[in-house]
Amino acid sequence: FLMQKSMISVMRSLLPLVVDGIIEFHEVPDISLPFLSRVSSKAKRGVIACIDDSPQIGQTIAALLAPHGYETVVITDPLQGVSTLLQKKPDLIFLDLVMPNTNGYELCTFLRKTSQFQEIPIVILTGHDGVVDRVRAKLAGSKDFVSKPPEEEKLLQIIQKYLKK
Repeated sequence: FLMQKSMISVMRSLLPLVVDGIIEFHEVPDISLPFLSRVSSKAKRGVIACIDDSPQIGQTIAALLAPHGYETVVITDPLQGVSTLLQKKPDLIFLDLVMPNTNGYELCTFLRKTSQFQEIPIVILTGHDGVVDRVRAKLAGSKDFVSKPPEEEKLLQIIQKYLKK
């Protein structure tokens, strides 16, 4: 994760070292229960959804927000992710603009027409940070705009702005 590589590419690069006996894997016991209870009790600030076809963006946002007590729901397939959104009921949604099968504008417009998501802040998350993109995102119903790659301070400012808890 910290290397910005997928798990598959990391495993492929390690495989020859494992086969040659240079690297060995050992089973590690689970984390103790007191640590787990501390983590779960801290994750009560809110649920943030990240809809982005890149799992790395979702993992990055989750890693940045977890220490601040936010649970992040990462959705990489926007069309199938609507049911996940209905189940998890996020407090805020980060939404990518450019995805296969649909785009962020269409999905934002669809979510705004759905009663469960009319009041949920939707923040566009994209590498296309132009004036036309910002206007079009506002017209689709988004509240704000964040450039990729997301920065921790900017994400927290956005969350605090729209989730005044």
